[in-house]
Amino acid sequence: MLEKLLSAVKQKVSNYFLGVLPKSYSMSEENNILGLYDEHFLLTKNENLVGILRLEGVSYTHLSTEQLQDLFTERQMALDSLEKVVARLVVKRRKIDHQQNIQTDSQYLQAILNQFENKEVYENQYFLVLESTHSLQGVLEHKKKSLMHANKENFKDILSYKAHFLQETLKSLEIQLKNYAPKLLSSKEVLNFYAEYINGFDLPLKPLVGGYLSDSYIASSITFEKDYFIQESFNQKTYNRLIGIKAYESERITSIAVGALLYQETPLDIIFSIEPMSVNKTLGFLKERAKFSMSNLVKNELLEYQELVKTKRLSMQKFALNILIKAPSLEDLDAQTSLILGLLFKENLVGVIETFGLKGGYFSFFPERIHLNHRLRFLTSKALACLMVFERQNLGFKANSWGNSPLSVFKNLDYSPFLF
Repeated sequence: MLEKLLSAVKQKVSNYFLGVLPKSYSMSEENNILGLYDEHFLLTKNENLVGILRLEGVSYTHLSTEQLQDLFTERQMALDSLEKVVARLVVKRRKIDHQQNIQTDSQYLQAILNQFENKEVYENQYFLVLESTHSLQGVLEHKKKSLMHANKENFKDILSYKAHFLQETLKSLEIQLKNYAPKLLSSKEVLNFYAEYINGFDLPLKPLVGGYLSDSYIASSITFEKDYFIQESFNQKTYNRLIGIKAYESERITSIAVGALLYQETPLDIIFSIEPMSVNKTLGFLKERAKFSMSNLVKNELLEYQELVKTKRLSMQKFALNILIKAPSLEDLDAQTSLILGLLFKENLVGVIETFGLKGGYFSFFPERIHLNHRLRFLTSKALACLMVFERQNLGFKANSWGNSPLSVFKNLDYSPFLF
């Protein structure tokens, strides 16, 4: 009897998720991108806007404990300030295209050069993606502003209100994260950001601002297997695997695991999906947890959290952490997956290979698709700020007067490569 009940529940859950996910996948439909709204924002099919800040990061090797604490406080304050938006922090680790002239007539010298000089060099890029949200509250605020002509700006439509709100939010983040050298991307660069995620490689695009997009920026086909997917184009295949963080089995959450990922010699994406929660929603969540908790210790702790939320000393977000691994072959993908899962386990992060949630996880990174990510959990802004790392490695000289060929590749004190 119990087995039949469990089977029925599993079938209901499966039917629900299959109903949420698209039956057939048309990338131009499922990415939810309609066109370029203006010089900085993309327009979605539900009339929301998307903008991106690129962060250069900062080198941590020479910072004192007080400076690291200040940077942590800045990250937490930036998270606390988010409202009426959905945010994603995307860390891209990619190989740098550099060449070394290591050809010689001596086979012995050639062997030495191949061993010590022929090195792959990777760099990290940080992108903070913000998208506006469509809600009744936003519409009412727009109506209120349109009626207040005397001392408030009159927006001609709801989209202009959203553009103004998103612009102000991005400006505020630029000030709060000034130590990371933020830069607002153009709408063409934002489209290229999503095109690289869709195709698996950079595709130079020059779309028209203010016009609707065709599917010309889609140049790859995607095939989903059981626990990985393949991006294929121009006789080139990229194997991808999505890892989701299922649980954080530790009393302390640190950035050690994420920081270690930034030194792996493999292309990957680290994606933080963040949906800020309002004070009322956070209080509702905490009250519900306290109501059904059987432990008095847990109840007392939840009551303390409620008081902190009421006084705006604590904020919470729905949060998911995913790692997208890329490799030229399935064998390389399996090897990198084992390495990364072991690294996460060492730091008490329970990572799992996405199977059932693979398609939903992939599509959840597009605008207005965050609800498809079944790894969303409630997390405080303090804990989330601990996980976020904007570390910039000192790569040395990327180019010389004779081109992009360094004389040699040395190592920094943190063992990252230094081009000389």
